[in-house]
Amino acid sequence: MVNIPKFITKLLTNIPEGHKFYSGEFGRGEADYVYIQKSESEEHELDGSFQYECYIDDDSYERAEGEFDHDIKSGHWSMYYKTIDGHSNMRAYFVDGVLHGDVLFSMLDTTHDVNADLSFSVFDCEIGGRISGHLPEGGIFTALCDDNGYPDGVWKVEMKAGRKTVLTKQEVWNHGHLVEAYEEDSDGNRKPIEPYMRDSINSLLMNDVTRLLHIITRGIKDDTLLVRTK
Repeated sequence: MVNIPKFITKLLTNIPEGHKFYSGEFGRGEADYVYIQKSESEEHELDGSFQYECYIDDDSYERAEGEFDHDIKSGHWSMYYKTIDGHSNMRAYFVDGVLHGDVLFSMLDTTHDVNADLSFSVFDCEIGGRISGHLPEGGIFTALCDDNGYPDGVWKVEMKAGRKTVLTKQEVWNHGHLVEAYEEDSDGNRKPIEPYMRDSINSLLMNDVTRLLHIITRGIKDDTLLVRTK
C-alpha cells in the first residue's frame, strides 16, 4: 500500500489507551486503522486514523483515507478511484458523518475525452454559495446556490480560445426558478439556449462523486448531493 510503512509507524506510536491497531482485509480490499473493541460479541468500533485501498480484477483501483470518531466519519477525507479509462478524486470534510464545508472534486475520462472539476461547499447537507470549475461540456464555470441548495443568480460558462473569451453561456436563476438561458458571442450577439448546467453538475454528483463516497460507506449519515430546483 502507498506509504503504509510510514502510516503504520505513525499509528503504532499514537494509539490512545483502550484502542487497538488492525491491518488486513476490509471489505473487498485491505485497510489499516485504529479501533475500540467493545466486547467479544460486538463488532469493533473504528476510532482514529483509517486508510483503505483495493486493487480490482478489471485493473481498477480505489483508495480512501481519513478519520473516524466512534464509527462515524469525521474530519478531512481523501478518496481516489482509477480505471483503465481515467480517474477521479475528491477531498472533503465530514462533521458527525455528514459532508460539511469545502469539497474539491476532479475527474478524467480518456475514452470520451472528458475532463471536469468542481469546487463547492456543503452546509446542513445542502450545496450552498459559490460553485466553480470546468463542466464536461467544456468551458470555465461559475455559479451560485442559495442557502437551501437552489440555483440562484447568474450561472456562467466561458468558452475561451487562448486568453480570449469567444462564447459565453448564461443561465439566470431566482431561488430555483429559471429566468432565462442564452449564449452570447464575442460580438455581443445573443440567442436562447436550453439550460444544461444544473443537470451537468447533478450528473457528476450522482455518478462520479457518489462513486467516490461509496468507496467507504461506513460512518456516513447522508451522502445525497444535488442542486435542487422547484
